[in-house]
Amino acid sequence: PLVAGLFGVLIAFSIWWIYFDTTANRTVKPGIWFHNIWLYMHFVMYMGITAVGAGVLNVVEDAGRDLSSDVRWLLAGAIGVSLMAMGLLQAAFKTFPGVKPIEHQKDMTFKLVAGIIAFILAFVTVDIGALSMLALLWLMLAGIAFYIFNVWLRLRREGLMPARPHLVKVE
Repeated sequence: PLVAGLFGVLIAFSIWWIYFDTTANRTVKPGIWFHNIWLYMHFVMYMGITAVGAGVLNVVEDAGRDLSSDVRWLLAGAIGVSLMAMGLLQAAFKTFPGVKPIEHQKDMTFKLVAGIIAFILAFVTVDIGALSMLALLWLMLAGIAFYIFNVWLRLRREGLMPARPHLVKVE
C-alpha cells in the first residue's frame, strides 16, 4: 500500500502541475463559445479529478492484487476525462506571452491524446496489477509535465517568464 500511495501522490502532483502550469490564470479568448468551454470544461475536469482521488483510494486498497475492471475504469477513465477536459480548456485560452503557437498546440494535443490513451489503458490492461497500472498512468502524466517544464525552462532562459508567473496578468 505504501508504494501505491506514493504513486497516487505522484499522480495528484502531476495533475496539479499540468493544470496550474498551463491552464490556471490564463485569459479566455473573446466570444461566448470560449467562455462556455471554460465554464463547462472546468466542471468536467473537477469531476474527473475527484474521481481520480476515489480511484487512487480503491487502488491503494487493492495494492498487490490484480485490479478489478471497475477500479481500473474508474482510475484510468477519470485521468482520461481530466486530461481531455484540460486539453479542451486550453483551446479556449489565449497563448501565454512567449509561448510559441506550436508549443501551445503540442501541449493541448498531448493532453487530448494522453486522455485517449488512458481510456485505451483501461480497456486493454486486463489482469494488470495495481502498481503497474499506477506506474503506467503516472509515466504518461510525467511525460506531459516534463514537456511543460521544458517550455518553462526555455521561457526562463529567454527572459520571457518571471520567477513568479502566477502574478503575471495576461491580457
